[in-house]
Amino acid sequence: IMGTTRSVNGYLSWPRSNPDAKMRLFCFPYAGGGAHVYHPWLPLLPASIEFCAINLPGRGTRIGEAPHSDCESLAKAITTELRSYVDKPFAFFGHSMGAIVCYEVARHLRAAGSRLPDHLFVSGCHAAHIPDPHPIHHLPKDEFLVELAALGGLPQEVLNSKELMDLILPGILADFTLVESYP
Repeated sequence: IMGTTRSVNGYLSWPRSNPDAKMRLFCFPYAGGGAHVYHPWLPLLPASIEFCAINLPGRGTRIGEAPHSDCESLAKAITTELRSYVDKPFAFFGHSMGAIVCYEVARHLRAAGSRLPDHLFVSGCHAAHIPDPHPIHHLPKDEFLVELAALGGLPQEVLNSKELMDLILPGILADFTLVESYP
């Protein structure tokens, strides 16, 4: 989205900055997803809520950066940057991998004595203490791609494009490693 504002290290992005809002909503993407996945929410949010997407390395505008494959390092990096933006009430929303990451960021904020989210919304994720029942991140590339296709998260045209898959696969594999090796 044109005019997007980003934080210093790029983990936070505001497609439409709203510093006068009463609350901030930080949205954490699912495995393989980027900051853009929540942009359709923008017209649905009231003016009293400032939307901020979490912008992860290895995808979107940060495709050239190394992705995180462990939740601890990712949560630390996001928390470090986020602490400057918890000066007003805020909430976290995370879907799938984003649920795990926002939960860990909230834990890091608490450990640092920082303000905590007023609300923590999570969806599409098993409980934190239950291991992933069907891990695939350790599979050879061809088998991983078959399993990835079976999950239905990528269009067949993307899966069939060697160039595109070479570009996005490191981020997807890092995400699956992060989720499947958590906690």
